[in-house]
Amino acid sequence: MKKLLFVILVAVSFQTQAQFDDRFYYPTAEWQHQFEDFQHRVFTLSVGTDTLHNVLLIPEESNGITVLYFHGSGYNVTFYSQFVAPMVEAGYQVYMVDFRGYGKSTGTPLHTNVAADAPVVLAHVKALPQVQDQTLWVYGTSLGSQVAAHLTRQHASEIDALVLDGPMASFTDIAATTAPAEQQDMIRQYVTSPYAAKEDVKYLEETPLLVIGSEEDSSVPFAQIQEVYDQATGPKLLWVYEGEHLQGPVLDTEAFLQQLEALYALSADAQK
Repeated sequence: MKKLLFVILVAVSFQTQAQFDDRFYYPTAEWQHQFEDFQHRVFTLSVGTDTLHNVLLIPEESNGITVLYFHGSGYNVTFYSQFVAPMVEAGYQVYMVDFRGYGKSTGTPLHTNVAADAPVVLAHVKALPQVQDQTLWVYGTSLGSQVAAHLTRQHASEIDALVLDGPMASFTDIAATTAPAEQQDMIRQYVTSPYAAKEDVKYLEETPLLVIGSEEDSSVPFAQIQEVYDQATGPKLLWVYEGEHLQGPVLDTEAFLQQLEALYALSADAQK
């Protein structure tokens, strides 16, 4: 995130209006491992002229919940497997999505195609035999929180709960955060947000929400995490852990899993 300011300011000096989408996405192509530690299946999914390369992590004993997982701005699914491992070990089935251009997925990620691909992925996941009759959650981390919240707003009736881990308030807000105070107005003018978690959660009146964050987060200011939570209108939980960005599931796994259990209870209450 720290390098975001410089590249955005350079771009602004040459363009009068743009989203600068490529300044938000930092994919890596090489897989760090082949998911040897997990029972898993790899799925390829056509989206336009590109192909998404996604991974389903299957627990030894299922608890009946499938999690559709959208990762952050850097790396690919292999890096984020460390954060979902506690869920899989606890019985959650996790379907991890690599955006266009990440890992073995083809194409170039843009805010618009990430959002357009998400419903295609959702339909694909729901049709899998392994997901039939399971509870379905959506989980978004960091940058992935934006598409996760947007997808859940669009398909609230198909999604049982939403988890936002280290969510930025919007693309615009996180870009402005990296700028000096005197330049923030310019950033807010030129860096647009076609969708924003802080807006989408306002419409989730019946969808249970768990927001995860840390006051020690150096990537996403806690004020933005708190804003996303405050703007949510439905049943909601906030877990604040001690540690860096996205580290909650590995630094305090027991507390993390307890929060997921609380979310399940909240979801059960919401369905009564």
